[in-house]
Amino acid sequence: MRKPSIEVYLTEDQKWTIKKAAAETRLSISEYCVEMIFKGYVKAPLSADELKMHSSLAGMANNLNQVVKRMHQDKESNGMTNEFQEIIIKLNAILDDRKNSNR
Repeated sequence: MRKPSIEVYLTEDQKWTIKKAAAETRLSISEYCVEMIFKGYVKAPLSADELKMHSSLAGMANNLNQVVKRMHQDKESNGMTNEFQEIIIKLNAILDDRKNSNR
């Protein structure tokens, strides 16, 4: 927990702009300012819908991995194995993009 504080003088417009930006990212004014000062950007937390989508995509990727493993065991299904592996790669890329995006 941070305890030391600093005092910053702002115009009313500057104060309003910071309050609005902090609210849009669902962070406190203090959290917003610290992120901006030390990182130069603020990455907003994922919304409930985004978390649900991310969880769903991760589940799909996991299910596809299991299907591909079974298909590798069954030599007759080699043609579909490559298609499933491509889908897994695409899903993982989407998940990685979401994790790394700065929105």
